[in-house]
Amino acid sequence: MADGDTYCYVKSSGACYPKGGAREIPYHIIRVIENGGKVLVKAPVSQILVNNNGAAYGVTVQRGSEQINIKAPVVISSVGVFTTFQELLPYEIQVKSEVKERLSPFKIGKISFQVFAGFNAAQEELGITSTNTLLFKSNDLDDLLEEYFSLNKDKAPVNVPMMFVSFPSAKDPTSKDRFPGKSCMEIHTIVRYEWFAQWKELPVETLADHENYKMRFANYLFDWACSYFPKLRAKLAVLHAVSLVNMHGLGAKDGSMMSAEHNLERYHPLNMAKSRCSIPVKNLYLSGQDVFSAGYSGVLHGGLICASTVLGHVVYIDLFLLA
Repeated sequence: MADGDTYCYVKSSGACYPKGGAREIPYHIIRVIENGGKVLVKAPVSQILVNNNGAAYGVTVQRGSEQINIKAPVVISSVGVFTTFQELLPYEIQVKSEVKERLSPFKIGKISFQVFAGFNAAQEELGITSTNTLLFKSNDLDDLLEEYFSLNKDKAPVNVPMMFVSFPSAKDPTSKDRFPGKSCMEIHTIVRYEWFAQWKELPVETLADHENYKMRFANYLFDWACSYFPKLRAKLAVLHAVSLVNMHGLGAKDGSMMSAEHNLERYHPLNMAKSRCSIPVKNLYLSGQDVFSAGYSGVLHGGLICASTVLGHVVYIDLFLLA
């Protein structure tokens, strides 16, 4: 970073964090699902099955080289409106005017670029806490991001204008027992899909040019983090970055972890009213971030709204009574 750079520094008290780490979330959810249901891994969905009457009746999953149809009276998709409507539904459904209209308020969001760092030192040695830190190069975010996204791919890695820094090991009270003398850090920022598009169909983990490019971002972000947490550098053990993992691992359209962009148009009252769980395909429902809002809380509420829609019953009342 150039001398004389100025930054806005924001600290937050942090969000809730699962005791035992993020793995505890699927661990507990899977036990509930498998009480009568089944959880499949390494079985990506390739299409949603729709009959001649325009009703969904299951999905096709990939198992090795084999395509397997799984039938169901109700299909719920949480992979976002773009992947659901533009990739999983049959083409003749995709081109229907009512389906296109449902997509009209949405734009694809930017890619979330993530850096993961590990340290051979405990929390106290590094001077870190559970507090989330957000760094901005100015307080005019609109101009900041407009200028950043106008850059070419060569200049972008050393001109990142904002990032989020978090220390999961400091948030999790079990981390000290599970990984004594170790700490970890996450850095999040956003990038343009076009900067990484050349690698979208390739095994990116094996490509030196992709590795070199993404590490330009990672090193810049880590250096920036060290300006606020100076004890990190001497104890760094591993620095790893991911870019297109949201597209390859989550099935996110163009790698957008937040799915649809969270702009003013999306949150216009009329467009919000159109963002329903039920869609113009019978027996098919949407859950996740594109139903309610972004992030973990958005997904939770998206699931509750979807469950209420499918069951014809307001499950929020059930939760209130359980509490």
